[in-house]
Amino acid sequence: MDQPLSRAIPLLEAKKVAISVSESNPIIKSNTFVKNAGALTLSACSGTYEANEILDSQGPAEAAVLISDKANPSFISNRVSNSDKIQIIVQESTGTFECNEIFNGKSGGFVAAQGSNPVFRKNKVYGNAKVGVSIQQSSGIWSENDIYQHASVGVHVTGNEGDSCKPTFTKNIVHDNKQGVLIDSGIGVYNENELHSNSMHAFSIINNSAPQIMENKIHNNQEGIHVKNCAIIVNNVLENNKRDYKVE
Repeated sequence: MDQPLSRAIPLLEAKKVAISVSESNPIIKSNTFVKNAGALTLSACSGTYEANEILDSQGPAEAAVLISDKANPSFISNRVSNSDKIQIIVQESTGTFECNEIFNGKSGGFVAAQGSNPVFRKNKVYGNAKVGVSIQQSSGIWSENDIYQHASVGVHVTGNEGDSCKPTFTKNIVHDNKQGVLIDSGIGVYNENELHSNSMHAFSIINNSAPQIMENKIHNNQEGIHVKNCAIIVNNVLENNKRDYKVE
């Protein structure tokens, strides 16, 4: 069994990625990464990455944490903050992301792209300058997360026509963003979530989308549900929104 790499990585002002993992199964736990070009690059690997602090990542790397090429990591109880690029990108990969804090990035918080299928559960994503969570032509299970205080969108779901983007999004709280959940050419199931205090729409559904919106609590938003395309909307509770529905 691989031994844990523990409390070993200050790496101040490094110009390269601090740790690059390929085709292996390490344990990387309780390290502090500060001002690296990128903290972790994981490619075609698994492993456990737990209780690390990743601060102030400063390009030219694409993200503070980049996961690609069918990687399947367990990424648990880490704190990723203040990156000048996207904080975490997952491309063509899976993985379990649980109990992390992803906050105060200068761009996006968490991106799943290119057919990724992660489990993203019980995370806090907040205060990123643009988008909290971006699901791009990907699926996955997204549950029990707290996503808030994003200047653009809390959750942005984008796909092509068809079923390229079909997340299961359940029991999340999405609040105090400009827009709550924006579904653009996506499908998927969105059930038992709470969306509140978003300054525009709680749900906005546009451009060849066909999601199922069921049993959500939608309250105290500027607008509850804005539909410009097709959607199945069943058994939701909408209250105290300035406008509950807009259908175009």
